[in-house]
Amino acid sequence: MGIEAEPFAVRVIEAPPPPPVGSGAVEFEARVPPSGHLTLVPNSQKTAVTPAMAGRTLTIWADQRSIHLTLDGHLVKTVPSRLTEENLRWLTMRGARPAGPPPAAPALPRSNGKTGRPTVPAGQAVEVDRLVHRDGLISLKGEEYQVSNSFAGRRITLRLDGHLMHAIADETLIGTWPCPVSRGQLSSLRGARTASGRLPAPALLAGAMRVQRRVSDSGRIMVTSQRLKLGKKNAGKLVTVIIADTHFRILHEGEEIAVKERRNPGPISKIRVVSKREDSQRASSIS
Repeated sequence: MGIEAEPFAVRVIEAPPPPPVGSGAVEFEARVPPSGHLTLVPNSQKTAVTPAMAGRTLTIWADQRSIHLTLDGHLVKTVPSRLTEENLRWLTMRGARPAGPPPAAPALPRSNGKTGRPTVPAGQAVEVDRLVHRDGLISLKGEEYQVSNSFAGRRITLRLDGHLMHAIADETLIGTWPCPVSRGQLSSLRGARTASGRLPAPALLAGAMRVQRRVSDSGRIMVTSQRLKLGKKNAGKLVTVIIADTHFRILHEGEEIAVKERRNPGPISKIRVVSKREDSQRASSIS
């Protein structure tokens, strides 16, 4: 009596699917080596972080425009991507997963595909992240700027548009200065990326006050006996003026339209209050 051989099954191991068409972004983890230099795809994409992060595990978000490095949900840096569709597929074959939404605004576009220099589109602001030193100073292009000591040891965001530079922390504006970098040099800043969203409202610091003014038909307002020219394009707008120690910050519907120097930075003893009736009459005379 013969013995029947038991059938055997062959398990086929299929390769992971490629990234979704139209998305292409992938995520994966990478441990920082002692040198701080990370090779994401051999011969295609490298980047570096401070050697002080050696041994930490970063999450890498990557597509064909941007690469974002995050640690415990906090952005470490953003760099332009040199990856191709084939590179992303290669990463997927090695365990990368389809990515969710990007953790930060995209890197600056390049002038000639992946080989050109980063460029800043007309009217676009850029953001960079910088560490606040223990004395409350941040550095950019060899210049130092003072923010609160309470931010020492933290990375904050600097937003630059070629005219003004704003410091942002915890989704709050914490400082504004004349921009130390010309518009043509914005793309050369280390870690520069496209600015995201509107400029946040400032924290109301000790000694600062808020008042509202209706812009006249000549494009001017008056605050603490100082005339501020905002331009005729702002005529009729109800603006909020934040009075700080050294400057006025003028907002319209939460968006900054001007920063003006205070000529008399002494204490404020009197603020003129305009009634709703007077304000409406003034508005009707403008229109």
